[in-house]
Amino acid sequence: MKSVVLFVTVVAALAAGAAADTVYLTRAYADPARLMADLRRYDFDVAGADAAGHFDLYASADDLAVLGLKSISYDVLDEIDTADAPPSEYTEYDEMVSILQGLASTYPNICRLYDVGDTWEKREIWALKISDNVATHEAAEKDILIDGNHHANEIMTVEVPLYLAKKLCEKYPTDPDVKLIVDNVETWIIPMLNPDGHNHVFKVYNRWRKNRRDNGGGSYGVDLNRNYDYEWGKVPGCSHNPNASTYCGPYAFSEPETQAIRDLVNSNEHQFNYALNYHSSGRYCMYPWNHDYGHPPEPDYTYFKNVSLYLIETLSGWRHGNFWETLRYLGSGTACDWEYDGKGHDKCWGFTFEIDTSQQPPAYQIPITCAEQYPVLLKLLKLGFSELPVNVTSFRAEAAAGGVTLHWEVANERDVAGFNLYRRPTAEGPATVDYAKLNENLVAGRSPYNYVDRGVEAGRDYEYLLEGVDLKGETSTFGPVKGRASGKALPKGAALYQNRPNPARDATTIKFELAQPGAVALEVYDYAGRKIRTLYEGHAAAGAKEIAWNVADEAGRPLAPGVYVYRLRTANGTLNRRLVITR
Repeated sequence: MKSVVLFVTVVAALAAGAAADTVYLTRAYADPARLMADLRRYDFDVAGADAAGHFDLYASADDLAVLGLKSISYDVLDEIDTADAPPSEYTEYDEMVSILQGLASTYPNICRLYDVGDTWEKREIWALKISDNVATHEAAEKDILIDGNHHANEIMTVEVPLYLAKKLCEKYPTDPDVKLIVDNVETWIIPMLNPDGHNHVFKVYNRWRKNRRDNGGGSYGVDLNRNYDYEWGKVPGCSHNPNASTYCGPYAFSEPETQAIRDLVNSNEHQFNYALNYHSSGRYCMYPWNHDYGHPPEPDYTYFKNVSLYLIETLSGWRHGNFWETLRYLGSGTACDWEYDGKGHDKCWGFTFEIDTSQQPPAYQIPITCAEQYPVLLKLLKLGFSELPVNVTSFRAEAAAGGVTLHWEVANERDVAGFNLYRRPTAEGPATVDYAKLNENLVAGRSPYNYVDRGVEAGRDYEYLLEGVDLKGETSTFGPVKGRASGKALPKGAALYQNRPNPARDATTIKFELAQPGAVALEVYDYAGRKIRTLYEGHAAAGAKEIAWNVADEAGRPLAPGVYVYRLRTANGTLNRRLVITR
């Protein structure tokens, strides 16, 4: 890594020694909002952002001079000769067409190839449909779209959809998961949406991002992922300068490539339920909104988050969020936003994956990335016929009045029908007693859940299982957890509820309830027993009371991450609960 001290003389020397076909992978250090304003003004090519919000840029010598004049610190991570062709192991257009045609020819019962549009340079945009009744549209089946190469220089995004197409064809019907998907989902795969730009990357300039529209005056290309008809042209988030790398085009859907996606998704013959657009780089799972800092309304926002967590749970180092939360910049007129809330089609849950740590990784990374993404894609495709699995994030048992209280929290409740609970006595040796079901009807409600088991003997230990049931009756089992029945009675006429949210980051709310008015105190302690904060002390009326807390101590200092106890003291006794603070 070459560290750069920002003096104009240093930058000038660097620029003087730079060849015209050299760009610099550069990490810039500045406040994201400030840097975002400069990026829009000077049209830097953004590669991504790290967790601290530092931008990685592909910068020319002139761009480095701008950073210097703006007093923005940066490091040059790599120098790139833009005339070098990417590694030959990557798939070019003609080879891709041959592979797709081969799949359609070899597996005609489940695979069909469609020309969904022609580019400015008259290359066909190919879509591969995979389904058990591939020649017809089955109204009962959902369509799911997987596409790659909106941006020409992001060449790994061709390889992953192409790998998926091969695997679905080759593994059907012997692989049970693949058979379920092919028999129940209509999968559409467009490995290379931008073949003109992709060809330019391999033949002329390896950093080319846009398509190859002739804008006139020696300017070429439109950023396809700024050309969709959702908040099209909104600045920040794109450029109206034809020379810019994020040029949004003369109007929404001006480009044959985005028209191909529009016409496919909006067709009355299809009902797309999910779409995944591959980009690189950064290791992010992104969802709306891209055009501003906010999120879709509830419950959709929570569903986007839960699907993201479900998809990336096996991907080390991945993060999820909207454009700003991940990339630290905005994008208007994007596929993701349009798929979710655009005109002409029902709601389609649009996601963007930013894969790998560079836009053109070494060739040895191709099989690694494809193998990493394949099980994730199978999980997404299964959502075409099954519900999002019940995701219980915590399950524990604690002593209660003459019984055991079970607590559990759930990340995804959109597709949850309810829960069943099972109990058996804890055995010192091998278990000889089967679990007994505790509830007659499904336990329903909202997270966090609580259930008191009073059919136990005081002082005895028990094991519990929790069974989550989704809307289609499919189950997931969690546990076992152990709990000991208490013989003590709870204070009469008082209840203390689990704080929400839990875990808490910046704020949380604690609720308690009194049957009769009286003096109470609500206090927070650390796990060593030291009192951290008094949240309420004094007379309280009968009924429920909620206390909002900024998770800070008496001096207003934010508490360190960890486990804490909050305690309600009444005239009849004390109630305790635990909470978790994260940062």
